Amino acid sequence: MNGETVWFVHGLTCQPKSAPVLAGDVVYFNGWTVGNDSGQQVELPPFNEVIAAADADHDGKPARKELPPAWQPTGSWRAIDLDRDGFLNEREWTFFRTRRASRNGLLAVKLGGSGDVTDTNVP
Repeated sequence: MNGETVWFVHGLTCQPKSAPVLAGDVVYFNGWTVGNDSGQQVELPPFNEVIAAADADHDGKPARKELPPAWQPTGSWRAIDLDRDGFLNEREWTFFRTRRASRNGLLAVKLGGSGDVTDTNVP
C-alpha cells in the first residue's frame, strides 16, 4: 500500500461519530452503534462453525431463516447481506461478527506497529 504501515484494532464500532483526534502519538476514535452498549456485545462463532451448525440445506450459504435467533441481526438483514443475494458469505459473516463484538465509546490507540495492535497499542 504505497509503503504505508497498516494496522488495526479490535473493538471500535463500525460507525465513527466524529473525526479521529491526534494528540502526540495517540489517536482517539469515538464510535457508537445501536446494540453495542456495554454488556450488549454478542460473541458469534466463526463462519465454518456457522456452516456446520446452521446450513440446513448444505449449500455453504446460510440464509436468514437458517440462523438461530441468537445469531440473527438486530437490525436490517440488508446491513449485513452486502451483495444483496439473500445469503451470507464468509466476508459478510466476518463483518457482522466483528460489528456485534464491538463496543460503543472512545478508543485511544498509540500509533506505531503493524497488523493487529489491539494488545500492544490500546492503553
